[in-house]
Amino acid sequence: MLQLLQTILLRAMNIGRQSMYDTFGDKHRLYLEALEKYQRDSVAENIRRLRSTASPLAGIEAFVIGIIASDKSVRERGCMGVGLSANSETPTPTW
Repeated sequence: MLQLLQTILLRAMNIGRQSMYDTFGDKHRLYLEALEKYQRDSVAENIRRLRSTASPLAGIEAFVIGIIASDKSVRERGCMGVGLSANSETPTPTW
């Protein structure tokens, strides 16, 4: 599955495998870069929603409404963390 995802990524970026390795070094570094970007874009926004109100309950409501209101195509991709954890081919990071 990871091989398929890598092929899709390379096609979407319109680059070759060597260009990817020249940029990121290896698959592990690419994974870390993708995870950092996901955290910045997705997780940080969810935390912002949770902290956007004085009331914890209102923060949870803002979080849920924000997810529901987000772009359907983004929601359909699912959670990167859950998706990678569920993939039995994904090695456990060794850091």
